[in-house]
Amino acid sequence: MNVKQIALVGLGLALGLGATWQEPVQALPGARSALPLDQVVQFTDVYRLIRSDYVESVPGSKLMANALAGMVGALDAQSVYYDQDAMRSLLAGSADGVGVGLVLALDDGYARVVTPLEGSPAFRAGIKAGDLITRIDSTPVKGLTLEEVNHKLRGAARSRVRLTIARRFDDKPWLVPLEREAAGFVSVSGKFAAPGYAWVRVSHLTENTLAQLAATLTTLHGHDPALKGLVLDLRNDPGGLLPGAIGVAAAFLPPGQQVGSTRGQVASSNEVFYARPQFYGSGSDPLARLAPAFKSVPMVVLINGGTAAGAEIVAAALQDAKRATVMGSRSFGLGSVQTMRSLPNGAALKLTTARYYTPGGAAIERLGVTPTLAVDETAALATPAGEPGRPAARVPLAFGSASDFQLAQALNHLRGAPVQLAASAAAAAPADPAAAAASARAPDGAPRQ
Repeated sequence: MNVKQIALVGLGLALGLGATWQEPVQALPGARSALPLDQVVQFTDVYRLIRSDYVESVPGSKLMANALAGMVGALDAQSVYYDQDAMRSLLAGSADGVGVGLVLALDDGYARVVTPLEGSPAFRAGIKAGDLITRIDSTPVKGLTLEEVNHKLRGAARSRVRLTIARRFDDKPWLVPLEREAAGFVSVSGKFAAPGYAWVRVSHLTENTLAQLAATLTTLHGHDPALKGLVLDLRNDPGGLLPGAIGVAAAFLPPGQQVGSTRGQVASSNEVFYARPQFYGSGSDPLARLAPAFKSVPMVVLINGGTAAGAEIVAAALQDAKRATVMGSRSFGLGSVQTMRSLPNGAALKLTTARYYTPGGAAIERLGVTPTLAVDETAALATPAGEPGRPAARVPLAFGSASDFQLAQALNHLRGAPVQLAASAAAAAPADPAAAAASARAPDGAPRQ
């Protein structure tokens, strides 16, 4: 498996930004002899009965395509069978980079928002990680594949689409009108959040992320070589290219430190990734001239429910190495690899071939990364369990602003000041203030359960 060609999948980008590694299908030794013949006979019996007795005639090609799609789709939400028409539509849609800026995953038949890309139409409209899309214009989402959802979200620049959004604790869904835009969102930004304390935001992982990260860190170091602390902001980062994830982690880890691994049934799916140039780049190393201070400066990594895929790999690698304290809320839990395999006659199969694991051996898929310190998005305490909740505000959070509560708590932690924990975390904190402070300052690198 060529690490430079793999994209962390399950992104479901409504921007045409997703990428997968393509390879031709290969015959597996013994595959034919392993077919369950009794079930194959039963399949042909059902096929013939439908063809002969169903209320109306159904083309055999449609029955076969539906059967294949059902077999693959039952595996997981990311595995998909594409017949010829679907593949042509996918390729045509991938060439169109105009959408609304949503990263999606299927959840019980609906499209759940992994994260809205920062600065996108969806982000500006206040759509948040965890929201469910129930309708696109007048079309119900229930029953659509992820690719079909994304196809409906893409379109001509400045064309409009209406989404019906359902959010936890809201009484009823509401309509969100959006205008499609071409993708053009900045991957890395940074500034001094306070004298001596840098804030670096990575909003998604692209081919240019490492170069942008190196330039941002170098600029910050040039302004103040005596950095006291750094906040790496991965909130609402949906991930992207795996080399970018490895490289971001490598910027802050000792050379050769493990960043993560993949495991799968095929031998080539079992790999371990390290903080070395051969795993995150080709040609010159964009991180080669970074100041050594970035390997040791005290760090906090901010994550939330919109942190997914490659961004989760970064957070887990820094947490497991005890290099940084992870703060915020549990990440999305999107850690699988899909491989696109060509099939005869123009069809294709996108198949989950591996899952990602943290250096400590914990799975990311469905579990996510648990922060060392749980901190709410705002100063308002979380609603206690069992009591009615309040709808979240339909306004985008201004990451890095003076009103960014989680960033303020990250700075408090770096300064050794008290941190306002989430309600559930505060309830479980030690009664002794000194013990609580010591606990808050001890990064937890244990595998997540």
